[in-house]
Amino acid sequence: MCDLEALISKHNKSVMKGKATYEPSRHTLKDYKAWETKTGKRYHELSVDQRAEANTAIDDMKRQAAAAAASKQ
Repeated sequence: MCDLEALISKHNKSVMKGKATYEPSRHTLKDYKAWETKTGKRYHELSVDQRAEANTAIDDMKRQAAAAAASKQ
């Protein structure tokens, strides 16, 4: 019986890893589409961890765009 419990526990840990939870959008749809065009990836197909990385990359893209716009003025 102990082996069965260990097997179930192992299975549950693998299934629950990176479980998606609701997180409101941090960026505009335009920002997401620009990131998708740049990377060739689809945001909605990413895992939770990959979305966190994508959000960081989008933040960086927005900062660079703002700095470029500020330097033009």
